[in-house]
Amino acid sequence: MWILLAGAGIAQAQDSASSSDGAFTVTGIRVEGLQRITEGTLFNTLPVNIGDRLDAQRRREALRAVYAMGFFRDVELRREEPGVLVVVVQESPSIRGFSVKGNKDIKTEDLNKSLRNVGLAQGKILNRATLEDVRQALTEQYYAHGRYGVRGIALSGYGMEEDVRKSLEAGFDRHLTKPVDPAVLSEALARR
Repeated sequence: MWILLAGAGIAQAQDSASSSDGAFTVTGIRVEGLQRITEGTLFNTLPVNIGDRLDAQRRREALRAVYAMGFFRDVELRREEPGVLVVVVQESPSIRGFSVKGNKDIKTEDLNKSLRNVGLAQGKILNRATLEDVRQALTEQYYAHGRYGVRGIALSGYGMEEDVRKSLEAGFDRHLTKPVDPAVLSEALARR
């Protein structure tokens, strides 16, 4: 048995003693963990087909290709007998929607246009670069109007320590996890 893991773009391989390099002929391919991304999208990128000989080099190539799609926060390749390749993925969070609230000095449509221009849109993968671009676009809009006290609050359904850290590193002042207590949200909005 072998397990190949990729997280944060780093691939590692552990081959068992059952064969010298863990190579095998792929007799089938199965995907686990997909939620929004289709199997076809993954299969179009996966550089492995049924009948291919899969060795350590090809496994690394497959991991890199699937991870490079940008849709997954974790990718794992497993082998099941009699040669079935199992691709296990954990999708990255996507943007379900966004709204602009509390703006008085700039039209909402202007702010929304700036956000769309930096790639903030429903269904897109949410990553740190997007968060940084959003913060920067909003800051620039307010600075252009002479408003230098702009603050950002990230409101997300994801509240793991890593998610909070990414929001704060992207420049947001606070990260709130849904569902948010209205009193907590009011307090966060009132804080200057």
